[in-house]
Amino acid sequence: MIRYLIPEEVRSELQAMAAFFDAHGSVASSILDLIDGERLCSMSMHRSDELDDILANYRSLDRGEVAGMLLAREQEVSILLSDDVKAMRNLRSLAGDIEVHLSTYIIARSVLSGTISKQEAMVSLDRIARHRTWIDAPIFEMAKTYIKDL
Repeated sequence: MIRYLIPEEVRSELQAMAAFFDAHGSVASSILDLIDGERLCSMSMHRSDELDDILANYRSLDRGEVAGMLLAREQEVSILLSDDVKAMRNLRSLAGDIEVHLSTYIIARSVLSGTISKQEAMVSLDRIARHRTWIDAPIFEMAKTYIKDL
């Protein structure tokens, strides 16, 4: 079973977003509903001093991404997912042995494992893009190219 960890900092961000009655608030609420402690688990990381030091030195990173990377280190997680394309280079340089991928990695892994077809993956990406600000964003184009090339 795959287990996904969410840092408490990200959970707090989701709770703030869920207070709005728009598409982003609805998605945030849906994610919060999925946190069950088994497959999707929210955890605190214990390196708050290191988090503050990294944030002071890397302006392109936000609190949730750094907390995710530090939590991955603490819990010996091998893969970190993020949607911040601009932060990827710095996040990867700090992550050490942790693989850092865009969240669309889950869709690509599903294609590689045979869980879904390439066509189903492209439909999923299109659906996600329509509900997010991805249509003209690099994350959408990178994901489409990656999945086409599988």
